[in-house]
Amino acid sequence: MSRKKRPAPPQRHDLIVRWKNYFGAGDLEDWQRLCQDLGLSGNFGSKTKCRTALKSINVNIWDFLDAVEVGNIPQMFLTKKELVEYTSKTGRIFPRDEAKDMGPVAALLKILR
Repeated sequence: MSRKKRPAPPQRHDLIVRWKNYFGAGDLEDWQRLCQDLGLSGNFGSKTKCRTALKSINVNIWDFLDAVEVGNIPQMFLTKKELVEYTSKTGRIFPRDEAKDMGPVAALLKILR
């Protein structure tokens, strides 16, 4: 019985550079732009409010960057389970060890279990 191979994961470095280019310095305006690009509505007057809103979002970070670079709305998943299945299948995984120093990435990351 042969095992199906996962697609090759995107280059880690490329993903990190793309995120840093998108997110910028991490000012409140950067956080607000992220919330807007994710289609969130509301008054996000602080980074804390943005971070709280992001915790409920199920989006693949690689796909998010692809979408905003061409002016599209990123695909959102209704549940964490759907996101985990998609991410595992595609291999488009953001390196968790890089997330702690990268602003809202930590709030968007889901544990793939």
